[in-house]
Amino acid sequence: MKVLILTDQFVHLNGAERLSIELAEDLNSRPNITADVASIYADDFPGVADAAESLRQCGVPNVHFLGLSPQPGLLSVGLAILRLRRLIREEGYDIVETSVTTPTIIACWATRGIETKHVAGFHFVFDRARDRGAKFALLRLSARLNKHVRFYAVSDYACRAWVDFSNTSAERTRTIYNGIPDESYHIAPDRESVRQELGIPSTGRIALFVGRIVKTKGIKTAIETLGPLTKKHGLYLVFVGPHEESIEGTDPSKRVFADEMMEFAVNNAWADHVVFTGRRNDVSRLMASSDVFLHPTQVESFGLVLVEAMAAGLPVVSSDVQGIPEVLKGTESFMISPDDVLGFRKAVLKVLELSPAEAVRWAELGRNKAFDFSMGKRANAILSLGCALKVP
Repeated sequence: MKVLILTDQFVHLNGAERLSIELAEDLNSRPNITADVASIYADDFPGVADAAESLRQCGVPNVHFLGLSPQPGLLSVGLAILRLRRLIREEGYDIVETSVTTPTIIACWATRGIETKHVAGFHFVFDRARDRGAKFALLRLSARLNKHVRFYAVSDYACRAWVDFSNTSAERTRTIYNGIPDESYHIAPDRESVRQELGIPSTGRIALFVGRIVKTKGIKTAIETLGPLTKKHGLYLVFVGPHEESIEGTDPSKRVFADEMMEFAVNNAWADHVVFTGRRNDVSRLMASSDVFLHPTQVESFGLVLVEAMAAGLPVVSSDVQGIPEVLKGTESFMISPDDVLGFRKAVLKVLELSPAEAVRWAELGRNKAFDFSMGKRANAILSLGCALKVP
């Protein structure tokens, strides 16, 4: 079986892109399956050559490019559709998997009327009132016109939202939860070294946040929640993730958000207990070496970082929104209404006051739940969905 994982880019791996690459690596570890990766963009962007070589070293046989510019017009998209259709025929792919909007549109048209099966995943919650641009209208049209495409969403909540947004049959969509690689379950704590690297005292306790530094992720709520606790409880709030100014296409008016949040911490005398690290490649190591995971997001279709935190044995305090209850069900994790600063503060204090025995129980429940979300299970479900397709 030959599978093509079509994504937007693989230089800076955010959630969906990282899952695409991990899916390709998992499939290539299996007998009788070959999984290539393709980017919709050209191969001459900074960092692309090194990233492509890294994929090959990780077992991805072939890396392809469709040649689009970052903001393509309709004509360029049309040419990319033709290139993908030709690539599918030349390489003999059985399944094309996508999980980002533009690649999904391209693959919907490229696989129309041919035997190759298209499985399209969605990692966020669609909203008809919000998602009203031309790209989303084209996505809906593409989904409806190619009736042989099958869709998956990363939670039941996101699944219902996609069916409502796209006006497609619910029978064409299923829930396939995100997954993490096997090594994520076996990360050893490195508390002393982590604290040295971050400039935190060896006795300091870390409340960890992982995600993009944007307003909807609840950054201000996190600072307001923990700021008053920092000095009394020896607590440090560590933000791991890209700032808005490093995210391509971000509204320039929002690019100062991280600076505003740091100024907010300074004005309240909390700045020496707040750390912004930017992107890190050792998130699981940081999780295994922290004391509580804080996730006060306003929106979340799934919450892959929650699974990673539980796999590392880290207690979770999160918002109670969208797909998160599906991820945390059956654990003792706290789920709080978004923007409830007092509720988050009380929950964090309860975690910090856990006895050793209670902390062990929390960790065991979290790890057991995390095993429900393995990359292997996700890959099996995607293959099953693709193989179940019948294309005349």
